[in-house]
Amino acid sequence: MPRLLVSLIVAGFTVVAAAGLSPTMAADQAVVEGGGPNLSDAPRDVSRPIRGVVELFTSQGCSSCPPANKVLADLGKLDGVIALSFSVDYWNYLGWRDTFSKPEFTQRQYAYAQPLKLRSVYTPQLVIDGMDHMPGARQKDIRSTIESRRAAQAKTDVSIGAVGGQMRIHVEAAQKPAHDAAIWVVDYMPGPQEVAVGRGENRGRTIAHFNVVTGLKKIGEWKGQTADYSMPACKHACAILVQDMHHGEIIGAADYRVG
Repeated sequence: MPRLLVSLIVAGFTVVAAAGLSPTMAADQAVVEGGGPNLSDAPRDVSRPIRGVVELFTSQGCSSCPPANKVLADLGKLDGVIALSFSVDYWNYLGWRDTFSKPEFTQRQYAYAQPLKLRSVYTPQLVIDGMDHMPGARQKDIRSTIESRRAAQAKTDVSIGAVGGQMRIHVEAAQKPAHDAAIWVVDYMPGPQEVAVGRGENRGRTIAHFNVVTGLKKIGEWKGQTADYSMPACKHACAILVQDMHHGEIIGAADYRVG
């Protein structure tokens, strides 16, 4: 059974994004927008175009989450799908602090509540393209929803290039969207990560995670214009998401894995 966090949602996607989903970037992560001179070198395209984004909100303190973690690993093998695992922190009080949890990941889950018409959040929750959600272990229903959404075309194309130690992000110009969109960089560790849990509901178990998100940065907004950014290359892997700030729909995405 999914673990329910009973709390009334009072903030929508845009409000929560403004409050907590735009952390200040460090000086060594500065972003350059537009066609500045340091963008003149032709980057090598290293990205994988994405037509489906699945986000699992999970916790090492939730006994219902390990099966959903396994489902996410299977979803990550689908062609054109990026599967991301966000560890939330609201179960940490039960005696075990999730080693991957961060407040901004919890804020991201809360931000989905209003557009998805939810009064509460829960784990394991899986969100598909920012538009659909369901318990994370329902693999058959999840796959069906992913397939039904494949027919929808991305509203903008996103690509990632590499030059030296820099990563170049390009968002193609397209028809102006109904609502402004945020451009996110999601850093993650690809593949499986195992953690031995010492306390809480999963005490004594080794929990396997897949594509663990380690960082979340908003680097700009997209209003239909061509957008170019340069920043230090991600350490392991990253996804670039262009996301409607009102409805939460992911309207463009790309994926890059180092090496």
